[in-house]
Amino acid sequence: MASNTSPSSSDTKMDCRKIANDVYKLASLGPSDPLSAAVKEALDVIDESLDIHGYVFRLYLNGTDTDPSSM
Repeated sequence: MASNTSPSSSDTKMDCRKIANDVYKLASLGPSDPLSAAVKEALDVIDESLDIHGYVFRLYLNGTDTDPSSM
């Protein structure tokens, strides 16, 4: 009988900074990596969305407004 060797969720911690650094590094590789352009485009979309909607979304989460679409 094989035992489950994967760690439980309580044993595993994500290093969000490392993940972010790895993703941005992948986006900067350019034509040397086939995923680089897609990752860069996705990051650009996320950054632009946060620039446009981030403030409104934070107000909504803080309870300043009940409907973010009304701003």
